[in-house]
Amino acid sequence: MYSITNINKNLKQNYRTFAPERKKTMKQDETVELIKGEFTAEQAKEILTNVFTTKIQFHQMKNFSSLERFSIEDEIAMERLPELKRELKRTIAFLQTPEFSNKKIQIHSEIKISIIND
Repeated sequence: MYSITNINKNLKQNYRTFAPERKKTMKQDETVELIKGEFTAEQAKEILTNVFTTKIQFHQMKNFSSLERFSIEDEIAMERLPELKRELKRTIAFLQTPEFSNKKIQIHSEIKISIIND
């Protein structure tokens, strides 16, 4: 079973492996592989649903915190929530099409991290 917990464990292990190297070179951008592999449609759906759900929950909590502390909604969270929910529905619908039944699916997801110079 693939879950955010398993993905997070793998990321932590990979981070520990690469952490000493990162201290030596300070770059403006870094790319991290989040998901890489071949999966069944059901596995792909589970992995991607977990990723989207985690991001949705993050923005829900961010908005809740803003409402509790300042009595105003978090604009960024309120903008991202419908976008993420729409993309989750689109992803699930895409993976449930007949073309994917009994076939392997390759997923490669990278995250680019950049320093913002204000």
